[in-house]
Amino acid sequence: MTNFKFQSLLKPLRISHSSFTSNLFGFGMIEVMVAMIIIAIVAIGTTQLAIVARRAEYDVQLNRTALMFLDDLASRMKANRQESTYNNGANYTTTIPTTIPSPSCIGLNYTACTPAQMAAYDLWDWGQTVSSLLPRPASGSIANIVCTSKSTNALPPSFTITIYWTGSANSPQEASLSFSTPFN
Repeated sequence: MTNFKFQSLLKPLRISHSSFTSNLFGFGMIEVMVAMIIIAIVAIGTTQLAIVARRAEYDVQLNRTALMFLDDLASRMKANRQESTYNNGANYTTTIPTTIPSPSCIGLNYTACTPAQMAAYDLWDWGQTVSSLLPRPASGSIANIVCTSKSTNALPPSFTITIYWTGSANSPQEASLSFSTPFN
C-alpha cells in the first residue's frame, strides 16, 4: 500500500489575491466600445445595402410594367389594322386624350366604332392605365408614339412607342418598342 494521505486533499486551497488578479483576463470598457462601434458600422452597411436593393427592385418592377404596356399598345395597334396600317397610324401618333372619346368603344359598342374612333379609345384607355400604374415623369408626357416609316405609303408601316416615367430617386426612365403592323 502506498502511503497516501487524504488529509492533504481536504485542506483548503489558498490563493493570494495578488497572484489571482494578475492572471485574470477579461473585457474592459474600451474593448466593449470598439466592438459596439464595429457592430454599428456593419448594421449601417447592411441597411444601406437593403435600401439600394429595394430601389433596384422597384426600378425593375416599373421597367417590367412599362414593357407590358408597350406590348399592350402594340397589340392594340396591330388589332386595329385599318387605322394603323392603311392610315399610317395617324390617330395613334397624336397626343393621348385625357377625356374619354365619344362614342365609347367599350363593351358591345365596339362594333359601332370606326377604326379612327377605336384608335382614340385605345389611346385613352391605355393612357389611363399607364398613368395609374407608372409614376408620372417630370416632363408630364407619359408616351411618344412615332410612325418611323420612310414614306407615308410604305407597307407595313413601322412604329416606335416610348414610355416615360419617374424611377427611384426621381430619376427619369424610359422604355421603347419598335414594331411593324401587319398589312394583309
